[in-house]
Amino acid sequence: MDSFPPTAEQIEEGLFQAFIDSINPNDICKLASRHNSSKTCRIFRDPVNGSYDVSYFVEFEDGTKWVVRIPLEPYICNVWDKVQSEVATVRYLQTNTTIPVPYIHAFGRGGAVGEKNPTGHAYIIQSYIPGQSLDIFAFRWMDTTQKQNFYSQLVDIFAQLRQQELPSAGSLMPDPEGGTIPLVGPTLSIQLHELQLRNCEFSIQPARFASATNFASHQYCLLHENYKLPTYKLSRKEAGLEIFGLQNLKTRLSGYIDDRLPFVLTHTDLHPSNIIVCQ
Repeated sequence: MDSFPPTAEQIEEGLFQAFIDSINPNDICKLASRHNSSKTCRIFRDPVNGSYDVSYFVEFEDGTKWVVRIPLEPYICNVWDKVQSEVATVRYLQTNTTIPVPYIHAFGRGGAVGEKNPTGHAYIIQSYIPGQSLDIFAFRWMDTTQKQNFYSQLVDIFAQLRQQELPSAGSLMPDPEGGTIPLVGPTLSIQLHELQLRNCEFSIQPARFASATNFASHQYCLLHENYKLPTYKLSRKEAGLEIFGLQNLKTRLSGYIDDRLPFVLTHTDLHPSNIIVCQ
């Protein structure tokens, strides 16, 4: 019998699975139905979870398909801030670009289980986009025309993101006064989120930055704090090289910064699993 204690990864995975198992698919259908004129629906495929949420796929009696996304609360700090920021960003893209993003039908915060929210969890309900996540290995075997079409669309996405200039560095949030134009709120970065989860005494808080210098300094602090965390997959030689790189970066950082340039919208998590392609 294996008597070793569970690793941090195993404990984390167990928390995720327990959270997912606690969600009743019938409650997901009730929630979706409430936001679509009480039309009945069913789960038409198995749920899929990523690093931060679990997605349920529902189909209504008229054939309409939606996705109900529930944030993985055991692994997310400030769940409601994350939900609001994502909604504000997607709606901003729909208004100001032609980047293909799903239409958001509804969203809400967690709380008591009830008629308004049968799940009790925060949620985003969006249109279903048919296709599959980009398979980077299958992509290697696509013909030249398919690859050119893919790269052309990807370049267009990056170009349109670059055109969205903002007055400060941060994350888009809804206007608290109810306006249609989102505001730039504190930065909700993946790096900051990971540190907050792994270090309860972590003192750096989300913030908004008016200059590139301040933003770069904040990012460097996050990198420096990350290097303080224990790791078991690092040799002494590799650790020395990383410390050297961190110290070297500090001396060079100011040379790469120009405070005269604007801030632009970026996607910091655009990896293959977050790109849907036609089947």
